[in-house]
Amino acid sequence: MTEHFKSKREHEDHIKHLEKETHFDSEEVRLLEAMFHMCSTEKNGEEFLSRAVFRDIFNKAFGLCDDLMLDRTFSAFSSLDGAEKKLGATLWVKGMSIYLRGTLEERIGFNFMVFDIDGNGEISRDEMYALLANTIVKAPSEEDRDEAIRDLIEIVLKKMDLSTPKTQTSKISQEDFKTSVLANNLLLEVFGRCLPTNAQAKDFVTLKMKETIRQLFGGN
Repeated sequence: MTEHFKSKREHEDHIKHLEKETHFDSEEVRLLEAMFHMCSTEKNGEEFLSRAVFRDIFNKAFGLCDDLMLDRTFSAFSSLDGAEKKLGATLWVKGMSIYLRGTLEERIGFNFMVFDIDGNGEISRDEMYALLANTIVKAPSEEDRDEAIRDLIEIVLKKMDLSTPKTQTSKISQEDFKTSVLANNLLLEVFGRCLPTNAQAKDFVTLKMKETIRQLFGGN
């Protein structure tokens, strides 16, 4: 939603609040807000980032091109305060705080939201299949590809110490995911890349990126 501030002081208080809740200082919060306003949409009194614009930004800034991962990342940003809602300026800043500078535990929670496609608090085998499907590019037949994906799921579950017979329905809870990643940080993106590199994270909250977004979306 659009943050309608009655006065400059109220806006300043809001920025200070975000400074306390995020990993950004006040100037960085202002810069992120400016980026947001350059490419946001306003409708019925609400200002928000559309899914399409969000995808364009993340493709350009972070090199993300997997359609499912882009959509799931957008949903994770939109759901940070609970039920999914329009991606307003505050959620944008809070989401970027985790995405760019989050602690390991914050990123574990964020990535679990990305991988939990139906939002039921568990990553099912069907969700694992969907997330890992694009990793198998070539196979002699569709049946071979299907088997390769299912074998990959077993490898992942084994690495996470959660392997069970294929006839069983393995599900990964948030606690399972957290325990596995804390034991082996490389499992953070086990179902696909959805976080920036250190260099990409460092380069985003900059005047240069603000100019890039202005050129992309024609903001002021």
